[in-house]
Amino acid sequence: MVRISKFQVGDLVKRKSRRGYWKGKVGIIVAVAYVHGDPRFTVKWNNLDKMRNYSDTAGLARVV
Repeated sequence: MVRISKFQVGDLVKRKSRRGYWKGKVGIIVAVAYVHGDPRFTVKWNNLDKMRNYSDTAGLARVV
């Protein structure tokens, strides 16, 4: 399978942050939308009710 973007729908991700709030929090990629050719990822976090959109993936890391 060829990956077009860094993440695909269904991938588990964690937040790369120094803040203690994000420690141990895991999210799932629920949607990938391409806007002008650039991917935007929608993540549902286990500690938040609303979904968050990310266009820059520098703050996200895949959970292995």
